[in-house]
Amino acid sequence: MKYLIFGDVHGNIVALEKLKKHFFNIVDIIICHGDVVNYGPWSNECVDLLSSEDIICLKGNHEDAYLKGFYPGKNNLVRQFFSTTFKSFDKLDIIKSYGHKYENDLIKVMHTVNNKYYYPDSDLGNLSLNKNLIIGHSHYPFVRRINEYNFVNTGSVGQNRKDISLINGIIYDSKNDNFELIELKYDAKIIINEMEVRSYPIDCINYYKEKLT
Repeated sequence: MKYLIFGDVHGNIVALEKLKKHFFNIVDIIICHGDVVNYGPWSNECVDLLSSEDIICLKGNHEDAYLKGFYPGKNNLVRQFFSTTFKSFDKLDIIKSYGHKYENDLIKVMHTVNNKYYYPDSDLGNLSLNKNLIIGHSHYPFVRRINEYNFVNTGSVGQNRKDISLINGIIYDSKNDNFELIELKYDAKIIINEMEVRSYPIDCINYYKEKLT
């Protein structure tokens, strides 16, 4: 059985469509671990695309914020993104149906664990696993071993923190218990141009431009 596991799409339909083109048809199960919405200009379109496919969708912190109607964090930049994207979002009924985790005998998938951001160099001393755990949230992909299990971050489909033009995800082959980090490249100027057309705050636009390589 092959799984495609990804998340942190963040309203980037261009990146999501490229991921679909290359990987949706070569796996058996598709799981999105959340944060489909916010940041990018196409939150509605991304939700619609995922709902039109046979995909297990989970909630991330940005779905939670949309359902509450406000962003609870203190980061001013994220607040600017939220106030820009939330006002045109009309798919609350769909994201409300998203689950919180997916779990079977081999893997557990959720947006994050312990409400934390995990990076490739994070201290994992207090993390105990009883099966493979796959998360996102930090937008940094990695596969790390904790005893006999894998702790995996899929990275981000729509908002890579180092290079905004990179798409990341994970292919998990349950037959040999193998995790493969996948990477694609897309033209990120398309999303930046759309943000400019929709009159995003300049701080938001510059955030993407600074990560354009």
